[in-house]
Amino acid sequence: MTKRFMNPKGKILVPVNLDESSGPLLKAAGQLAKRTGLSLSVVHVSEYWVGRTWPTEMMLGGPMGGLVSAVEDETMDVALSKLKALVQTHMAGLNPSTDVLLGYPAESIRAHAVTIGAELIVLGGAAEDYKYVPRGLSTVLGLMADAPCPVLVLPRGNPGVWDKKPLRAVLADDLQKESDNSVLVAYEWVSALGDTELTHVHVNQLSKDDLKDALTSAAAASHTPEGALDLNTVWTAAMKSVETKLAERAPGRKHLLEARGGKVKTLLLQGEPVESILKLAEDNKADLMIFGRHRTWRRKPFAVGQLPFHSMLRSRRPVLIAEH
Repeated sequence: MTKRFMNPKGKILVPVNLDESSGPLLKAAGQLAKRTGLSLSVVHVSEYWVGRTWPTEMMLGGPMGGLVSAVEDETMDVALSKLKALVQTHMAGLNPSTDVLLGYPAESIRAHAVTIGAELIVLGGAAEDYKYVPRGLSTVLGLMADAPCPVLVLPRGNPGVWDKKPLRAVLADDLQKESDNSVLVAYEWVSALGDTELTHVHVNQLSKDDLKDALTSAAAASHTPEGALDLNTVWTAAMKSVETKLAERAPGRKHLLEARGGKVKTLLLQGEPVESILKLAEDNKADLMIFGRHRTWRRKPFAVGQLPFHSMLRSRRPVLIAEH
């Protein structure tokens, strides 16, 4: 199992579009930086000029190549001025680094995160942003599916208030071995936030009726006498086993969270995962929902896992995707 520990000298990477949503996003990222003690790196990606096509790239040393480079340089200079003005307005008292990158957004942000050793990428997004684009997924989904560090998506209109105490968070855990590291990373981030009430939840999709049918089939196949397996006894034992496994997740990290002033409780729910998680988040007035990243590439919108994808799509709450 891969283990990962937060670097106290790490950075929070904040890509912005320079539009009206940038202000709330920068303000929220600034609150996160103050709360965690991490530094900030704010970037804007200036996409390749429309004139940069394969033929012109082949002629970068010629007249057309010079025109392409000049247009891109001027665009990047203008973008950097706007970026610095936004940072000065919405991040007063902080001293983030600012950069303008040239390239395709998801690829450029991913590479920059590796270069600076980012501990978190904070993105602004909305339901309508989670869609197909000519190069594959939207920037938000592309980074959520394959970023080198955790990704925090803040919905437009609800970036969250990150200096409030306590924060309330819901961590969804499928209890699979592949999710072990995601759970550890999630606990480290919640611990870094300090005074946070974390509900660590697993949603059991097995119903009592399904278990009854399975026991009946097993008894018939093994010629076990009818009534030898008591349904209630087996159900109680099965649920107890799941509760024990949930309580034993993230060894040592719960103490880390409590030492930072946080609280944690484990909860076993029954039913359909998306509905159960969304109802729990609503009932708890959660400030943050946390999911592990699953590499299910059969259909692109679910590259980050069907549970986090649908939860994001239907909830206007910030979502943290912990790395795989």
